[in-house]
Order: sequence, then C-alpha cells, then structure tokens
Amino acid sequence: MEKSFHDRLCKLPFDQYQRYHAMRESINYFRTGNERLRILDVGGYLQGGGQEKFVPASAFLPDDRVWVLDVKYNGPGNYCVGSGSELPFHDSAFDVVVSLDTLEHIAPRSRKSFILEMCRTAARGVHIACPVDHPLTNLAENILDHVIQKLFKVKHPALAEHLEYGLPETALIESWIQEAGLKTITFSDGFLPNWLFMMLIKHYLMTLDDPQPTQESFDKFYNLSLGNDDRREPSYRKVFLGFKDSAKRDDIACNMPTNSSVNAVDETYGLQLSNLLLLRDVTELNQYLHDFFKRNPSWMELFDLAEERHKIILQKDDLIMQQLKQMKYHDELQQLLQKGLIEKDHTIKELTKRQQSLQQNIDEKDQKIRELTAFQDRIKHTFLYRIYSRLKYGKKRRV
Repeated sequence: MEKSFHDRLCKLPFDQYQRYHAMRESINYFRTGNERLRILDVGGYLQGGGQEKFVPASAFLPDDRVWVLDVKYNGPGNYCVGSGSELPFHDSAFDVVVSLDTLEHIAPRSRKSFILEMCRTAARGVHIACPVDHPLTNLAENILDHVIQKLFKVKHPALAEHLEYGLPETALIESWIQEAGLKTITFSDGFLPNWLFMMLIKHYLMTLDDPQPTQESFDKFYNLSLGNDDRREPSYRKVFLGFKDSAKRDDIACNMPTNSSVNAVDETYGLQLSNLLLLRDVTELNQYLHDFFKRNPSWMELFDLAEERHKIILQKDDLIMQQLKQMKYHDELQQLLQKGLIEKDHTIKELTKRQQSLQQNIDEKDQKIRELTAFQDRIKHTFLYRIYSRLKYGKKRRV
C-alpha cells in the first residue's frame, strides 16, 4: 500500500509535487524530535485534474495534523473556509503555517497582512513559497500564456491573475516576515528553464487523445529524476522560511545545502523527455505497421511506408539535436557567467586590497603632516621668543 501511495504522489503534476516536497523538507527543520506537528496550509484548495477530496499537505505529511484554509470549500478532513488576510485563529494556534503558490493570487494591497497573519498564528515559523518578480520569470510566464492561448483559444485563469496582480517581490516578502519578528532563510526552487519546458510540453499533451496516462508518465519521470532537488538560479519560485527561534534559524542556515551544490542538469535529460513526448506518435506508427503487414502489402507500398517512417525518424533526430545544442549553449553560458562572477570577485578583492593600502598610506602621511606641523609650531614659538627676549633685554642694557 505504501508503494502504491508513493506512486500516486509521483504522478502528481510536477509543479505541485515539487512545491509540496520542498514543504515537507522545510517542516522537518522546525521539528525537535518525532513529535506530531500542527500544520496549517493557507490556500490549499484543489479542484480539477482528479484531485477532488485530495489534500496534498496531508499526503506529504501523513504523521502530522494538517488543516487547510481557503476562500473556496473542498470538504475533506480539517478544512475550513476563510481569508488568509484575516485568519480566524488565535496567536500561535499552529506549529507551522505554510502557503504554497498562493501569495501571487492575492491583490498586492493585501499581501502584507496575509504574511503578518501567517506569522501571528505560527508558534514556530512559516513556510512561504511563490513565484517572484524577475524579468526571466515574467518572460517565461508570458511565453506560456501565449502558447496556451494559441493551443486552446482561451487564457489560463491562474496566469491571467499573475499578469494582472504582478508577481510578489523578494525583498518585500523578506521585510514583512522580519517585521513580524521572525528570522528568515530564502532559497530557490524550480529551475526556470526546466519549469517552462515542462509546462509547454504538458499543455501540448493536453491536445492529444486521452492525455492523462502520458501526462502522468511525463510528470512521474520529472518527479523521480529531478523534482526533488531542481533548485538552481534562475528559479521559478522562491521559498521563504521564517523562524521565531533565531538560534534555530542560525543552526539550520549553517547546515542547509546551497543552490550551487546541486548538480548540473544531465545533457541526456532533454533527449529522454523528447523520447517520452514522441512516444505516442511512434506507438501509433508501430500499430499502423502491424495492421499494414496483415494486408499482404506490395513492395511499392512497403517502400512508401519505409520512406514515411524514415522521415519521422529524421524529424525526431533533428528535434533531439536542436534540444541538445540548446542545452549545451545554456551550459556554456552558465559557465561563462560563473567565470565572470569569479573574475568579478577577484577584481573586487584586489581593489579592496589597493583601497586598504592607499588608506594606510594616507593615514601615514596624515601622521607625518601632524608631526611636521607640531615641529613647525615649536620652531616658530622658539624663534618669536628669542626676538622678544632680544628686544626686551637689549633695551635695558642700552639704558
């Protein structure tokens, strides 16, 4: 049963699986043992995609007590209707309060109160994950929105809300959490090029007949291969952890893996995804071949069929090569950027050393100037004293 349950989670939409997996990891940072925590998921309503009466927070945290609050009603378990900007709970009612990809759907004027309410009702801390304002993230969402409208002739409601409200700003979120008295840790989640690629392919799969099995296989492939640690910049979302215990925050920050420690994406990843995407077309072609040979075809028909299959294979290979070239280009660009950052850091260190050396020289010269000024004052004082003495005593001798 446990294997079946794990298999179900791995078939969740990759974006949902990724953010709830990150939430499960974060919740463990707030534990002090094997205790059962009280968790509130603000905005955890789900509808559609066969997920009615399914609470992902409970599925990922089966040993904890989970409540869900949303403006919409879904019904299962500890579920209540309410506004995240005015939570109907007393202070520190829950150990940890979480919000996953919800903040961007709230009007900008209400975002601060939403976060402050989360911090108020959390005894230990908060976990807030959401896409944040960045030129690349905005561009990726605009590309996805354009493709969806081309494919389905309608706007995606969630993306439309993102574009209307604008994505939250990282600095503002951190400042609001800190204003509530919590210490923060921020990390990246969801490598943006992979997120955009997955979203485009998933929406393309929706245009096929009976897309659900292929979509689930596609999501499962990503979830099992990269979904648990696809955390590099540029990222689609940021995760903000707020700790009420500053010592706990410092301890976690020292032991937390950094984004740079994540392995680079393997070059074969695009190849495997392409094969998975084209699997349906190839399967249909194989079925056509099987039916074709049952009819005792002529040599001319076999020749035409072979040519048709050869064209499909060439198209597939061309698509794979284009993707490999693009991935190599991104890797080379990333290496150049990394090299540039290292050179920049080296230049900054050299300039800092030069600045310190110049400052030391200036200080030494200032000291010498002060010493010379003092010596000049002594000489001047002695010279004037001698003149005064000669005038005074010289007159007396003449008298």
